Amino acid sequence: QYKMKNKSEELVSNIHSKLFLKEFTFSTNEFYPEGPGSTKELADNIVWIDDIIIVNQIKERENNKVSENYTKWYNSKIKRIAVTQIKNTLEYLKSYPSLIIKNDFGHSVDMSQIDTSHVIKTIIYNPKVNNDSKERFQKFYISKTGGFIHLFHIEDYSELLRILITPAEI
Repeated sequence: QYKMKNKSEELVSNIHSKLFLKEFTFSTNEFYPEGPGSTKELADNIVWIDDIIIVNQIKERENNKVSENYTKWYNSKIKRIAVTQIKNTLEYLKSYPSLIIKNDFGHSVDMSQIDTSHVIKTIIYNPKVNNDSKERFQKFYISKTGGFIHLFHIEDYSELLRILITPAEI
């Protein structure tokens, strides 16, 4: 049983499947290293084309939590949880000798073959409010163990991918 995707995860998955093609896009993130019942999760979306690897963690604010403090939500969901999920993904890719995941075309691929030394890490977030706070304009986060991570508001990310033409440009 796979978890339900939120609207932002669906949007990014659809954009990536069209831009990068379904063969190179992975939006099914659950795997079972020790068999059924031992669920682990990769980042929400991964693009893998030869030596181009983009690991995307996607966060969307729940409608019933829009009234909570934006900075508190941002620090908790983006700087803590999403960063941890990206770091976990990189660790999983390194540590499992076989990590079979289906791409969006439905083919099973062994993701343990990914070279994690040149991964582009991004967090794409949808706060569901118009907010011109300092967080809205923060474009990256540097994690002590995860390194440089790009931060994109969902509107900025979809606009960037609409304008750029090829994966090399991105």
